[in-house]
Amino acid sequence: MIRKRFVIFIISVLFLTGCGHVYNHFHESLKTIDTLVEHKKWKEASKELNQMQMNYEKKLQYIDFYIVPEDYTLLVELIGELKGAIKEKDRKQALKQITAMETVIKKIYYK
Repeated sequence: MIRKRFVIFIISVLFLTGCGHVYNHFHESLKTIDTLVEHKKWKEASKELNQMQMNYEKKLQYIDFYIVPEDYTLLVELIGELKGAIKEKDRKQALKQITAMETVIKKIYYK
C-alpha cells in the first residue's frame, strides 16, 4: 500500500515538473518575442519563434505527454498565425497572437 502511494506520488511529481518545464519554456520565449515585437525587431522575433518551435519539437514534446490532440492543433495554428503576423510586420496582430498563445499554454499546462 505504501509502495503504491509512493509510485503515485512520484508520477505526480514528474508530471507536474514536466508540465512546469514546458510551460516555463514557452512563457520565457513568448516574453522575449513580445519584447522584440514591441521594439519592431521582426527578424529577431522570427528567429526566436523558430527557436521556440524547434526546441519544443526536438526536446520538450517527449516530456509533454499530457497535451491532447485538439490543444496541440490549436497551438500549432497559433504559432502559424504568429509567424504570419511577424512576417507581415503586423505588430497589433502579433501581440494579439502572443496573448492567445499565453492563454492556451496556461490552459493546457495548468488545468
